Amino acid sequence: MWKKTSPSLKNVNFPIGADPNGSVGRKYGVWDPKSGHERRGHFIINPDGVIQVVEFMVDPLGRNFDELIRKIQGLKAIKENPGKACPADWMPGKPMINIGKEYIGEY
Repeated sequence: MWKKTSPSLKNVNFPIGADPNGSVGRKYGVWDPKSGHERRGHFIINPDGVIQVVEFMVDPLGRNFDELIRKIQGLKAIKENPGKACPADWMPGKPMINIGKEYIGEY
């Protein structure tokens, strides 16, 4: 429904799910029984089924899909570059940093 009606989502090339009865929302702890719907947020789960990112927002605060995609790209870059991290404001194509206490203060 969202992809069909929202101009900002019409070109999204990944699945978007719905949870009309709240069963998934209850499992992830985002179901709000007072309102009868999930609180805003998103989860990024890696291919091994491990949650990597959890973010919740109050309903009036919109989500930033560019930032969500940047986080997914960063997680992919980390997986492809063991021992590296994505610093604050990292963007694809920008340098990653080394992980380890010997690098503290270097960045």
